[in-house]
Amino acid sequence: MMKFRTMYSKIARRIRWAANDVFFTAGLRRVDALLDSPGQCILLYHGIDRAGRKDLNRRFISLAELDAQLRFFKDHAQVVSLRDFFAGRFDPSVFTLALSFDDGYRNTLDYALPLLDRYGLPATFFLTAVREAGFDYLWTDFLDLCSRLYDLPVRIEGIDYQKKKKRGDYHHPDGRKLRDIARTAPWPFKQAMFKAFTANGAFREAADLRDYWEQMSQADILRLAASPLAEIGAHGYWHNNLASLPFEDACQELHDCKRFLESVSGRRVCALSYPDGSYSPQLVDYAAQLGFERQLVVNFRQPSDARDARLRARLTINPTISIENQLIAIQSGKY
Repeated sequence: MMKFRTMYSKIARRIRWAANDVFFTAGLRRVDALLDSPGQCILLYHGIDRAGRKDLNRRFISLAELDAQLRFFKDHAQVVSLRDFFAGRFDPSVFTLALSFDDGYRNTLDYALPLLDRYGLPATFFLTAVREAGFDYLWTDFLDLCSRLYDLPVRIEGIDYQKKKKRGDYHHPDGRKLRDIARTAPWPFKQAMFKAFTANGAFREAADLRDYWEQMSQADILRLAASPLAEIGAHGYWHNNLASLPFEDACQELHDCKRFLESVSGRRVCALSYPDGSYSPQLVDYAAQLGFERQLVVNFRQPSDARDARLRARLTINPTISIENQLIAIQSGKY
């Protein structure tokens, strides 16, 4: 029954998006009337690419799409820093946005920051510390690209994972997706996954697709820190699902990520976004003790969390819908 309701909800949403596109195209709705009433929203972006490909990473938005959105925000809303958003330092009679970019991609430095400079808009960039450990990619992007570019079975820790369909996901013999297993698995499992795919040559083709996985280097982090419009925030050390880890391990990730980013950037790091939006009340308390004054999730675990002054929820940008439907979602706070 739950699966049926979820499928029905997705179909209904797609029909609503298609109807909205027809209304705007026909002139029955006006784009410039969107975001014209009071409201607040923190937006979550991931990576940026030039080509607008949706097949390699479903979380990415194209440079042209980002440009169109930022231009609209500049003309129709007030965009404030995350610090000012948390402090309530904005005009409540105007629709207010704070912008955030997760995952620490080099492409956000190369593509997003110049646009932010052009429009004079502040943003917070949430970075991991995987570069300190010698990695230049996140496990999520590694698996995304291998799943899109490779088709043969892969053996990880003695288990054969099969790909169900072209450009689809790898699955455990019991039917679970490799992505879901890796999300909550300890780091040694992810390392075994890297080794298995790499040994089969599955990541070789990705060398020419650096926009879709390359993390900022330490020199890049310094460049980002030099921008008066950019705040650097923490996004975990390994980009692990923190609430699924032993509490002590999750605390160590937060501590080590903060230490690394502050040592490289020369800035205090006071903002945190939880990878996967995964958090717990205990982690929120510990993060606050570390000095994370502003903590971001995607969805609250429980309604009472919305009253915690240390926490804010975000709306994730949907790269597959029109700008009109995206603006409607921003205005309403949901899809």
